[in-house]
Amino acid sequence: MPVPSDIIRISDTVWEIPVSHKPGMLVPARIFATESLLSAFDDGVFEQITNVATLPASWVTPAACPTATGDTVSPSAASPRWTPTTG
Repeated sequence: MPVPSDIIRISDTVWEIPVSHKPGMLVPARIFATESLLSAFDDGVFEQITNVATLPASWVTPAACPTATGDTVSPSAASPRWTPTTG
């Protein structure tokens, strides 16, 4: 799968797939990688990280790092979007 056309470059090594990318996404998905590494991710990475962003308990932005594969993307608490105290 090619890099999604709607991916947003946050910095040299941080990329975000917006909630508008896929119906049901509750939070954006973040990927930590260089541009060359981003284009080398396996086909399932973008699908899987956006699937995680659709989970009902998605209070945080799911994150993928350079070792991600389509089978191993998981939520990360590195980028909280909502907490019980902040809403």
